Amino acid sequence: MEQTIICHLDAAVEQYYSGGAASGVAWATLRNDTGNDVEGSYISYCYIRCATELADKWNLLIRGIIGFDTSVIPPLYNILAGRIKLRSLGKSETFVGAHPLPSANIYGATPTSTTELVAADYSKTQDVAFSEAVHYDDWPASGQWVTFSLNQAGLDAINKDGITFFSVKDANYDVANISPPWEASWHPGHYGAFVYMSFARQNHANEEYKPQLVLTLETVLSPRRTVLVEDKITLESIRNIEMAVGGRFYINEEGIAVYKSRYARNL
Repeated sequence: MEQTIICHLDAAVEQYYSGGAASGVAWATLRNDTGNDVEGSYISYCYIRCATELADKWNLLIRGIIGFDTSVIPPLYNILAGRIKLRSLGKSETFVGAHPLPSANIYGATPTSTTELVAADYSKTQDVAFSEAVHYDDWPASGQWVTFSLNQAGLDAINKDGITFFSVKDANYDVANISPPWEASWHPGHYGAFVYMSFARQNHANEEYKPQLVLTLETVLSPRRTVLVEDKITLESIRNIEMAVGGRFYINEEGIAVYKSRYARNL
């Protein structure tokens, strides 16, 4: 049985440093900061931008956070497999020589609230990979699906009692905490050279573009039991109860003792 869950809540959370085209900080500072903005449009990003003049300085890093209402999973079902589907809105990079090409992957996230994502949630993402990363070169054209098959760590992170959050981050530089190749550059409106992969958020006008969590489920059944010595002792005790109450017990196919009254016709 396959079940598709549409995105409940998502946002692009970012850390940036303003103050001029040349502004920027060390990569580790940008990566480990607390976050200072939430992208409000219908686009989410895996985005890196460098400072224009200060060597090895950076001024923008964006991460995506996605939340799915997984409380709709039936209680008597196991999750066999899962995949996250994101609708690509394209990619772009303006580096001339350095080309720090990222790879997007799925990770955990623990935002402060389940109803609204805030800038500080930038720092509430995790670094354990939940899937195989998709390299910039393999990110498809706008309008096509990008599919991430969840590994066991990703499946174990699914919360059957509420909202399950995932983050979409760069694996090569962000998660690895490796400073990307830098180059002096200037791009009007973008400060320094940049590279990004983008995907549609849940507030996209087209319903078919919303992020999806697709799960493969199986029913949980109790295994049949073999009657052991301990069971026989229990059954003897049950027979004594039968004589006292005027009904009878029997063991069903799941190994459960069921009482049936002699006065009831349809039990």
